[in-house]
Amino acid sequence: MMSWIGGVIVVGLFALLFKLFRLVDITRNTISLAKASVVVMQDQTLSDLQKEQLAQKNALGLFKSFFLITTAGSSAVILPFCIIWLLDIMGVMSFDAVLTTTLSWQFLLGCTLVACLVIWLLKKNER
Repeated sequence: MMSWIGGVIVVGLFALLFKLFRLVDITRNTISLAKASVVVMQDQTLSDLQKEQLAQKNALGLFKSFFLITTAGSSAVILPFCIIWLLDIMGVMSFDAVLTTTLSWQFLLGCTLVACLVIWLLKKNER
């Protein structure tokens, strides 16, 4: 039972951190910047020098986005497991049991169904 509670803690904290770190917004901005870079390169009215300057500016923005996505994404995954690891050290629950639970088909199916329900409810409330 404690391994299921630990699994819920991991998934819940991951979702919370994913939202707090604004990973979806950062990814949307990255996609927009990449599309803008393609438009710049295809713009026939710009000189090669202008294209190069804009491409370098966009490349810096894309690198910054890469860093943010990598850092925030890995933090959102690692931090919840660090909490479970600390709880394991304190003898509250087993890290190995929580990890095994989070990889079980029953837990993954349950999380998928709950996520679908939450998304459906959020979409329903938008209308």
